[in-house]
Amino acid sequence: MSQILRAQSTAIAPYTAVEELKNSLNPASSSLILFFCSSSYDLNMIAEGFNHFFPDTEVVGCTSAGEIGPTGYVDHSISAISFPRDDFHVVTACLNDLSHFTESQGKQFIQSIMVKPESSLPAPNHRYTFAMQLIDGLSKKEENVSHCFQKYLSTIPLFGGSAADDVQFTHTYIFHQGRFQENSCVLMLFRTNRPFRMFKTQHFTAAGEPLVVTETDTNNRIIRELNGLPATQVYAQQVGCSVEQLDAKIFANYPVIMKINGNEYIRSIQKANADGSLSLYCAIEEGIVLRIAHSQNLERNLSHQFETLNEAIGGISLTLVCDCILRRTEILNTQQLPDVTKLLLQNQTSGFSSFGEQFGSLHLNQTCTGIAFGCEEAE
Repeated sequence: MSQILRAQSTAIAPYTAVEELKNSLNPASSSLILFFCSSSYDLNMIAEGFNHFFPDTEVVGCTSAGEIGPTGYVDHSISAISFPRDDFHVVTACLNDLSHFTESQGKQFIQSIMVKPESSLPAPNHRYTFAMQLIDGLSKKEENVSHCFQKYLSTIPLFGGSAADDVQFTHTYIFHQGRFQENSCVLMLFRTNRPFRMFKTQHFTAAGEPLVVTETDTNNRIIRELNGLPATQVYAQQVGCSVEQLDAKIFANYPVIMKINGNEYIRSIQKANADGSLSLYCAIEEGIVLRIAHSQNLERNLSHQFETLNEAIGGISLTLVCDCILRRTEILNTQQLPDVTKLLLQNQTSGFSSFGEQFGSLHLNQTCTGIAFGCEEAE
């Protein structure tokens, strides 16, 4: 069984950064290079570097709000993973023009991937197949795309993350077939003999009075009113501060939670607006009942998740994660960085800080979604 290779570069020059990855990743034996990079790089130079140093290797990636690699959380870097050809077969495709996405378009996209000769799968044992998506984090299409993809992938499990841009909220990019592009989503269909477990984890529970969403701008993921009053006013009162004190730290510490079929899902707040409304990272609808979420210790929750994964697959060779940027904000705010970094290193973790996370048909916030691979080939 070949080794999954991981690398990371903090070189300032983009071409140099990609060259450093090439020296560590052995592209000649790779079926896929998957990377995550800071949007502060000259992305044209990053693309040129990949096209030069990895000319015969499939390369997929996205911009991020922080990268996770062999040294843990890093800013303004590029992190990458090489999936060895001996153990992984990967088919990729890119869906463009998400602004006009329809279910019929998504169905046709999935079907076109599944009928490719190189997509043929072994016996229907789902240990062997899974799908990962990377999607423009400013497209506001994650809910529609994820629901549609999982529907037509059927029993093939799906996870993924929303591309980010170092919290600038201006342009987020997907890389496929040698170039960066906006308003798009790339899907990777993996086949492997390695045991794996897909997972999601969050560390919040709901508390406090119910907050009914009474007015929204649904298309833009904005809550205008809660309980018939300006959203910022009600939210600030619930968390014990003034409207003027609302900031990224408070939003990271106190997201809101909605319950569907007995399960709790986080809806994270991006910012407070001058008109008294709140912008969210996820879709929101009128009539939804929310409660303030309270943290139950991120490091302890993550440690338990890794224990469960190790037990299930007999040791971890790689944990690939899409980890919400607000989790990283909380980790820094609560001085948990050394302990969380230790966990990431112990469990061979690579990935990126995202603007949103997908798990199955769902688009999530303030969650870590991912997949862990075992150290031995599945029987």
